[in-house]
Amino acid sequence: MYAQIKRLILIISFINIYINIVGENIKKDTINNYIPFFQIKSAGGTVLPTTPIVQGSKNITWFNAASFRFGYSATGRRWQDREYKMPSMGIGMHFTNFYRNKDIGKPIALYMFYAARWKKFNRKLSLNYELNLGYSFDWKPYNSAYNPGNGAIGAKWAVFVAFEPQIIWKISPYFDLIGGFMLSHYSNGGTRKPNNGLNMVSPTLSLRYNLHKIDNESVYSEDIPTFKPKIKQDVSANFAIRQLMVEAYNEGKEEMVPLNYNFEVLGINYNCYYVPNYNYKYGFSLNLVYDASSNAEITINKNTSVVKHDVFSHRISLGIAAYGELCTEYFSIFANIGYNVIHNQSYDSRVYQMLGIKYYFTPSVYGTVGVNANGFSSAKYLFLSVGYTFH
Repeated sequence: MYAQIKRLILIISFINIYINIVGENIKKDTINNYIPFFQIKSAGGTVLPTTPIVQGSKNITWFNAASFRFGYSATGRRWQDREYKMPSMGIGMHFTNFYRNKDIGKPIALYMFYAARWKKFNRKLSLNYELNLGYSFDWKPYNSAYNPGNGAIGAKWAVFVAFEPQIIWKISPYFDLIGGFMLSHYSNGGTRKPNNGLNMVSPTLSLRYNLHKIDNESVYSEDIPTFKPKIKQDVSANFAIRQLMVEAYNEGKEEMVPLNYNFEVLGINYNCYYVPNYNYKYGFSLNLVYDASSNAEITINKNTSVVKHDVFSHRISLGIAAYGELCTEYFSIFANIGYNVIHNQSYDSRVYQMLGIKYYFTPSVYGTVGVNANGFSSAKYLFLSVGYTFH
């Protein structure tokens, strides 16, 4: 019962965040500037054999998934609709069946989606892309005693991420038929080890019902305001926790096992970037990181572990990175590729990557959620941050 209450609170909080993000924009304009819609979506595909739990005889040759969604799409009345390629966004619930309920589970994801147009072929046919980001639960996580084979998901929750190119066919003023090819990923960002994650590919088919119709060809679209290129700077403070995989002896054999210990990670980021238009930003970033796991001495004796932290100066790293943002009307997606000039993160390489979503609460104050990765594949930790932009 307690777990169900927590999930209900999480769902209510998620819906409230979505309303705060989208609702204010809808209040500022009339409802005629947005088309509300409901959508059902079906997916079926395979899990890529990128982790031992789905390799060899354990491979998942087929999984099924379904989504139920509500959202808003642009009408073309505003200049933002044309500049940001007729976007749509909303919330959905995604149900996945891997047919491995004993050791993986049947996860349910609550997520936000954002879609925009790549190319319009004619009045009825267009090529779009879609991004998904959400929280999933109902996993059967790794447990050394009861579920030792699950090296993919080490927690009862995981982040759900997906990217999907799709073809949209307007079969009537009220109905759209959508076909796509979805690349999706489940991971907890390294917050709980082990965390190899699950990577899936699947074709999709969706039916969308628009609650009212509009002729996008005849609506008036405002002139796009002239954009003056500028240079901006911002500073943010990050917080995260991470776990490690460490060497241990089990029945005379050496193996990597998760250390059930949370190391705190704190950081300060400085970004300086050029903004040439409404859609992109690029520049450089300085990343100062305090990682309590750096150079820590870890001793494991049977079922107990002892962690001894190194001196403070040996837990500090400083990196410089190339920085970029892809901007939408409501949020932006940022990415860093960096190199630690001062490197004390003993379990990681000097080269690091950061990827996340950035949302402005005010014209200057923003928040982010992102992942810091190693080797373009292995997530070190999931982080939250609050920042300020100097205009």
